[in-house]
Amino acid sequence: MTTPETTLDADRPLSVPVIHPAKSNRAPLIEVKHLDLWYGEKQALMDVSFDLYPGEILAFIGPSGCGKSTALKCLNRMHDDTRDVHMRGVIEMDGADIQAPSIDPPQHRRRFGWVVAEVDRLQALGLLLFLRRLFFLRFLLLRLFKLR
Repeated sequence: MTTPETTLDADRPLSVPVIHPAKSNRAPLIEVKHLDLWYGEKQALMDVSFDLYPGEILAFIGPSGCGKSTALKCLNRMHDDTRDVHMRGVIEMDGADIQAPSIDPPQHRRRFGWVVAEVDRLQALGLLLFLRRLFFLRFLLLRLFKLR
């Protein structure tokens, strides 16, 4: 079993999938196939496809506005009640289409874990002040030991 994965390669354009062997003989936990999403007329996601197998960790990393949160919201069905949002493609978890009428969205959201890596400005400032004190303490200790 192989999984298509798009990678950067100098010999081929980015849109050509490179086939890598699957890391597991088990079925994928999450399968996303040709996912497109529009906010009104603006397309936010274009042909997103990936498989996530047991034991793997998935992280969406990229610049602001590239669709990371939008993709996560699709996996968690957070766009269900959003006006002017249109989605096309298939998202399956444990082999079941998450958009099927038999799937209860609140129950699905409880099963699906999502950690947002957003740092509060006050937390960041507190961390910077702590680090400043730590380096100042280090400076004092080094100076104290050099004087002896």
